[in-house]
Amino acid sequence: MKKLLIAEDDLLSAAILQELATDMGLTTAVATDGLEALRLAGQQSFDMILMDIHMPHFSGLDAIRSLRKNGVSTPIIALSASTMLNERNEALLAGANEFLTKPIKKQEFQRVVGDGAHSQARSEDT
Repeated sequence: MKKLLIAEDDLLSAAILQELATDMGLTTAVATDGLEALRLAGQQSFDMILMDIHMPHFSGLDAIRSLRKNGVSTPIIALSASTMLNERNEALLAGANEFLTKPIKKQEFQRVVGDGAHSQARSEDT
């Protein structure tokens, strides 16, 4: 079963993301800030990471940069309520594979998470 790390400080948003992931047959772990996301990513193996950009203590952008600097190649999907193009570009430059704007539409979540989980599975098969 595929495992997803959800780094989201808003508990309602995290619960919605967990429900969407569970509906797709994925297991989840939740981090409520960037430091906790780094800790969990260092302790467990995940097939994908959903990373909110704006979190307390350690931003999602800083967490993405740190994960990439430490050689983590897990697909990372950046999340933000902002629709500003520069924020999307900043997330992708930090090392995110994709950027989703909140509130996330179910179909968009399924497309991005499904594609990432399947591409990860294909690379493990080779």
